[in-house]
Amino acid sequence: MKRFRLQMGRNSFKNIVDLAKPKENAKFVSFQCADGYTTSLTLEELLKDNVLLAYKLDGKFLEESLGAPLRLVVPDKYGYKSAMWLTRIKFTSKKELGYWESRGYSDSADVWKIATIGERMVFKVYVDLPKWRKRLV
Repeated sequence: MKRFRLQMGRNSFKNIVDLAKPKENAKFVSFQCADGYTTSLTLEELLKDNVLLAYKLDGKFLEESLGAPLRLVVPDKYGYKSAMWLTRIKFTSKKELGYWESRGYSDSADVWKIATIGERMVFKVYVDLPKWRKRLV
């Protein structure tokens, strides 16, 4: 089986926080996109090592269809949290619900704890990973 590894031109969100130096009361971050889309996450979630802002893919600047000029990548969340076409990043003290979250989708968007089906149906699935792994062995 052939494996592909994509190289992304990126900056970790931690670096952006270090540069921006948000106020101490900032607990949330809202993202606005060129098409009017919005979403938000806690600052704590965004400080994970795997969260990044991507601007290149395989050495080339992102195409518009892939989120140019800047795309948020949050691997531990459902895709609607990885906003494309970013135009504004805002640090806030209060949670702002984004486009899908205000329409009933899970605000946590945690791929390991919930499943989102349809527009308004949200089911919580709690997985005990150690037991689950034992069943596979």
